[in-house]
Amino acid sequence: MGQTISVVVVTRNRKDKLKRCIDSLMRHLPNSELIVIDNGSNDGTPEYLKSLDNVTVIRKDYNTGVSAARNIGISVSNEKICMIIDDDAWIETIKLDDVVSLFAQNGGVHVLVPKILYPDGRIQESVRKFPRIRNLVYRVLGLYRLFPNSSLNTSYIIDADDDRENIDWAIGACLIFRRNIFNHIGLFDEGYFYGYEDADLFFRLKEHGGRSIYMPNIIVNHEYARTSSKLFRARFLNHTKSILRYFHKTHLRKHVNVDK
Repeated sequence: MGQTISVVVVTRNRKDKLKRCIDSLMRHLPNSELIVIDNGSNDGTPEYLKSLDNVTVIRKDYNTGVSAARNIGISVSNEKICMIIDDDAWIETIKLDDVVSLFAQNGGVHVLVPKILYPDGRIQESVRKFPRIRNLVYRVLGLYRLFPNSSLNTSYIIDADDDRENIDWAIGACLIFRRNIFNHIGLFDEGYFYGYEDADLFFRLKEHGGRSIYMPNIIVNHEYARTSSKLFRARFLNHTKSILRYFHKTHLRKHVNVDK
């Protein structure tokens, strides 16, 4: 058996996307520990998961939220390296031996951030600076579409093309952690139901002197799933609550200077 890591996937009512994700994990990381948290699916996902061998499935009767579900998966994981990946994402390229070697040879590195692509091959704006209120207002209002080169956008979204570039944070579509870092900074803050739980975790990591690096040779495709207008409104509300929580924790309480 070769190198192995733990992989945590959270899902809810997206069986086809989940199947694509799991197929890619079994193809690229065949010996790894695969943990799926099902947040109350009723679309055939439970039946599909029952058909799989060598997959740890934890089923919840309700939607616990992304943070709580990820924490469940991380808490039961057993390997020294832990990947989280969204159910609408799938691996295109990864060399596990390189991942294991990098962590082994660089004790100060705690998170590896893959390159994230849209299904059509465009690079997603996944790597970012810690945000200020003006950056998020600019994006929430959609002004970045009209003025993408404004400093309010370019000072937040990072064009990270350099191998092993140090970064502030990245979206949680796929992240690879040194497992023991959670013993020092804690797990995802479950006060975030949807959105900015990843920024919060990276912020706490930086507080503790942790280091995150961008690895463009690890490539993951990520499809933002379309949602109904009702679900979109619910997500928008949760996202807004998360932004307010993030700024309360990181700015109003002034733990650290995020411009460092």
